[in-house]
Amino acid sequence: NTYFSLIWTFFISSLGWMVLGLIGWYLLQNKPGPPLKKPIDYITISWIKLYGTLKEGRKHSNVLILFMGWFFLLDSVSMMAIMVKLIGKVQVGLHAADFLLMACLTSPLEVVGIVFYNFIQKKLKFNSKQMILVHTVYFLIFPIYCFIGNFWGVGLTSKWEVYLFKLLLILPFSHLASVQRVLLSNFIPIGRETEFFSLNQVFGRGTAWIGPLLVGAMETYAGDIRLGFIFPIVFMLIGFGFFWFIDVEHG
Repeated sequence: NTYFSLIWTFFISSLGWMVLGLIGWYLLQNKPGPPLKKPIDYITISWIKLYGTLKEGRKHSNVLILFMGWFFLLDSVSMMAIMVKLIGKVQVGLHAADFLLMACLTSPLEVVGIVFYNFIQKKLKFNSKQMILVHTVYFLIFPIYCFIGNFWGVGLTSKWEVYLFKLLLILPFSHLASVQRVLLSNFIPIGRETEFFSLNQVFGRGTAWIGPLLVGAMETYAGDIRLGFIFPIVFMLIGFGFFWFIDVEHG
């Protein structure tokens, strides 16, 4: 838990990313077709393709509804994860070792979650849209509990509770991301898969700064970060509404 040990942790993890990134760069094949004239063309072509994909997406209403629902849901889940870390660090007194342990448990729990929720989905014979709605209701329990518990003196008040909260958030996430992509794949025009899946990443990850900004503003002006749980509640309800109105058969 010393400052020096954290420096070494960041150094080793960054070194690993660099080595693996160089290996990936070496193994990747060149772009098919004629080479681009200037390096800047890679950037301009990417933005032009993104604009073209957005225009194409406007023709498919269910795709846009899915993207908007995914934006609100994913941002709210990311918001909750950040708030749990901040509360655990500042108010509960968790150390860097605790967060590293949670990080180590993330991948095994996601594997368990995929197997478990696949079993549930097959047993209940739910389609991808229905499973997304189930996951949204599941995630909605957490911010409601923490927001109401703030007035009763419960919710993320002990170390074991932060651990449990964080691990229960991790469990269904990979399955949620999986069924969202499965649902999206049913709506994508043939031959445009790469573009639309890239656009899906833009809606999912490109807006991840909004949640932390809102939570930070709430803590600054209200003086209590726990009141920020109102934002995940609102975002999830909006996301639930978008997913509810997706017409799977029409899409």
